[in-house]
Amino acid sequence: MKAALVGLLLFAVARPDLPQFHGKAMVARALTYPLAAVIVPVVWWFRRGRTRGSYPYALDALLALPFLIDVAGNAANLYDRIDWWDDANHFVNWAILVAAFGQLLVRLPVGRLNAFGLAVGFGGVTAVLWEFAEYFTFIRNSPELRTACADTLGDLALGLSGSVLAAGLTVTLLWRDREPEQSHGIVTGRDTPARRSALRSISPGWEGVGDGSRLCGWERQAFSFSRRRSFTTFGFALPPVSFITCPTKNPSRPSLPPR
Repeated sequence: MKAALVGLLLFAVARPDLPQFHGKAMVARALTYPLAAVIVPVVWWFRRGRTRGSYPYALDALLALPFLIDVAGNAANLYDRIDWWDDANHFVNWAILVAAFGQLLVRLPVGRLNAFGLAVGFGGVTAVLWEFAEYFTFIRNSPELRTACADTLGDLALGLSGSVLAAGLTVTLLWRDREPEQSHGIVTGRDTPARRSALRSISPGWEGVGDGSRLCGWERQAFSFSRRRSFTTFGFALPPVSFITCPTKNPSRPSLPPR
């Protein structure tokens, strides 16, 4: 797939005289589109010693696919021959792009609602940036400028719709594949060596509570009443610990105000 993307971009740069490439900013596409094909492998290579799990093949493929569809549509002159092709691309390609971002979110310790908001926000922001890029690269100097306002609004609506669809699928169907440590921020799940190591990295004084156990009750509270901490070990404390303790000469020991 990546080879096809690079090959089509080289073909477009080598044959700018073809009518399907006229006024489509193919040189700018050739300079930027390959970044989508290399960003995942490059990041993975730099983080290979700190990342657990297998290579994110789905993320890598989904990130490059929208750019391949766009270049293939230009090479086949589908944008000029089919009226609805551009609209379909904005909906489908943004759904694919947000699905790629969703593959990253399912690997992070975020909740469903936060993941949904992040995915939709990512789709909305990238759709706006794409419209900016289209305008400055070729629309402002083309006959399409006369209908650019209406086309831009329609493209943004379609891109946002595809983003919402992909975000919804991410937090429903794809969310079932998350490991317990990912879906609960390492707070719940089976007491595995990997989980014990992650918990010790958060709080060096932590000790396991038995096989198959779940952290609940006092285990969720802060392990220190130090005034230097505003957060508990596993989450937020309302009110923060620093607000319910009084200054002492030794702030590492609890000192509660008299009743």
